[in-house]
Amino acid sequence: MGHFITTNPAARDCEHCGAVEVTGFADGLAYRLSMLPVTSHGELRARIAGLRTWGLAGDGRPVYRGARLIQARPADSSPVFASHRCSAPIPYEDTNIAFAAVSVDLVAKWRRPATDGQPSGAEVEVLDLFSAELGARVVAVEPAPF
Repeated sequence: MGHFITTNPAARDCEHCGAVEVTGFADGLAYRLSMLPVTSHGELRARIAGLRTWGLAGDGRPVYRGARLIQARPADSSPVFASHRCSAPIPYEDTNIAFAAVSVDLVAKWRRPATDGQPSGAEVEVLDLFSAELGARVVAVEPAPF
């Protein structure tokens, strides 16, 4: 019985556009994900554009969302990510802010350690987007207040 390759996800900044992306293999399928979670409408728009969409398995790794998974778990009820395409960023109105914390945690978990410990420009951009939607402001506090 053959097995398809599955690797640990790795977060990095896209070499072309600078957005945060996650790369790896899931059951033999290569993925390159945008880390902005999408709404059900955003997932539909991504699929029409020819992009794959991905959910999270029980262990937190990306899993391809075929028709059954899309029907069983709508994007509005679980974190869903579209494939990254530099020329087609996720529109703001298709971003599912309900899963912002999940996205930020995954990027932190999957990112290779930075040499200076500072967040990348793309990470700051993601945090700014989420904080604007939540009506909050992200500030750096050293040491952490808790």
